[in-house]
Amino acid sequence: KSEGANCIQQTSDGGYIVAGETNSFGNELGDAWVLKLALDGTVEWQKTYGGDIFGKGHCIRQTSDGGYIVAGWIVSHDEEWGDARVLKLATDGMVEWQKTYGEDSLEGANSIQATRDGGYIVAGRTYFFGAGGADIWVLKLRPSGSIKPSCHFIRDTRVSVMDTSARVIDTNAVIRDSDAKAKDSSATVQDTGVSARFLVK
Repeated sequence: KSEGANCIQQTSDGGYIVAGETNSFGNELGDAWVLKLALDGTVEWQKTYGGDIFGKGHCIRQTSDGGYIVAGWIVSHDEEWGDARVLKLATDGMVEWQKTYGEDSLEGANSIQATRDGGYIVAGRTYFFGAGGADIWVLKLRPSGSIKPSCHFIRDTRVSVMDTSARVIDTNAVIRDSDAKAKDSSATVQDTGVSARFLVK
């Protein structure tokens, strides 16, 4: 069994919200996992979001209504395809809406941020749209997670939500000085010549 945490943010109540993945509860391949922690690290609630395919939660942010927005991936068993996934959660972790974005290749969402118009901006990768291989993918979402009615690569999804029961264990980690020394680097700035392709205007 394995667990991983990919993102943490302090919440308005002084606690923390964590997103990652686990295969200890339900899906053996792994599900997206969200934990709400109190200021002292105790678990207030914890849930998985998954089903029959492998899922990850890569980024989580608290929203202005006190809920949460999660960006991540869902991937097929053989990893031949995957979609970016965004979940809007209520304050208790229940799903308000959920959508996937992608085509018949590998797409994923690594970061999400609320925007001033009430929507969201998502950054990730795509193997379908672009020049071939992995390309940077940026999605601008409306408050409901939609893009435009004409957009063909967005779908509503139905993930299953399950409460989990991870235990909190105090650790006795020993802190040591590393004696690492800072060195000046000789990095140079170079223009890349990257071009952007708009899928929906």
